Amino acid sequence: MRDEIRVIEDPKVLSISLEPTRSEILKILSKRDMTIVDLADRLDKHPTTVYRHVKKLEDNDYVYVSGVKWKSHSSEYVYGRTAQLFLPDCRFMNGNGMTKMRLVWEEGQVDRVVELLEKIGYHKKTHGIERDIYRLFTELDDRFCERVKEIDDNDGLSHFDFLTLKRLLLLMSIVNDGDIKGRIESIFSNFEETD
Repeated sequence: MRDEIRVIEDPKVLSISLEPTRSEILKILSKRDMTIVDLADRLDKHPTTVYRHVKKLEDNDYVYVSGVKWKSHSSEYVYGRTAQLFLPDCRFMNGNGMTKMRLVWEEGQVDRVVELLEKIGYHKKTHGIERDIYRLFTELDDRFCERVKEIDDNDGLSHFDFLTLKRLLLLMSIVNDGDIKGRIESIFSNFEETD
């Protein structure tokens, strides 16, 4: 990997990663670098199909050739992610025709978070809780984006600064806003820890 975090500033580039097969490729490559054939086996798809998706990801700087794997007398490129984490730039997530893309992005993130919670021992007691989480995340992101607009581009906000600021503003919202705090408590009450 080349970067810890990459903020995607172009809506067209973001849309490339939202396609289900490409999204799955990025998920697989988050664990380790792989060849087209390895990816095709994992995805149960033809290598030519996987190659086209990987090429699209490579052309848009999501993946890169991280090495070469030799088999017999032939070689295969090994692909890796260009960053550990890809985030959409919140400056384009509001308006400019981005509403549908934002919905796809955020709903996918919420589904993934609920899936991960279950894997680490938190069972969902209520169906449909994802909708409440999505609404809360959307509201908090909107608040954050409004505040970030106040920062001048000349302030040199790095990607790391961006994430740290977002975390701090999230904590401040939880502490200072009773409605947000209540909604978070309500969401948490819909999960139970399993042994």
